[in-house]
Amino acid sequence: MISLYNFNHRFKKGMLEITPDVEVEDIWKYLLPMSTEKMPDGIGFSVVRGNKQYDIIRLHEGGQRFFSQKVIDILSGFEDMSDKCYPIYIKDVDTQYYIIYNLKAYTWYNNRRFLDKDAPRYYDIQNASKYIYAIGGTLNIIVNEEVKDALVRENISNMELTECFGCTKGEFEWIWETDEEPTVHFYKDK
Repeated sequence: MISLYNFNHRFKKGMLEITPDVEVEDIWKYLLPMSTEKMPDGIGFSVVRGNKQYDIIRLHEGGQRFFSQKVIDILSGFEDMSDKCYPIYIKDVDTQYYIIYNLKAYTWYNNRRFLDKDAPRYYDIQNASKYIYAIGGTLNIIVNEEVKDALVRENISNMELTECFGCTKGEFEWIWETDEEPTVHFYKDK
């Protein structure tokens, strides 16, 4: 079993929340981290709430995250991001934000069980040599320990990293049968 981290935002007060110029339903498939297609040209976003241009912002009432150039630069130190992100246009916002897409999707083993925030999540990721992953059917973006350390070291704003675990199906079944669950660790910006 390996430790991984769900890379999310914190809902900090004043965080920019944006909405597209079109119906969200019309572009939702492009906003998933495992989408292989870019959003069509000409679609922009507007600010709905907040004014703080943190390193991670979100889609208003949607949960999709958008990342600053600083985040993309950190991720690029580990993996070529040229085919894994693209910029979006946000009216009246100076900071350039990006959508992360085209990530390989992995299975979430315990997604059908009721889980509280502190409950461990288990994914079918067995090799931590890749740096960034998607979880099928979710907005989750998962990073390995090296990337987590770099994001923490570089003080990414509005960031939360929640430990999760990669394992085989057999390891997952043994954990659930024995109730030998690990403690989940959290890392947040200040």
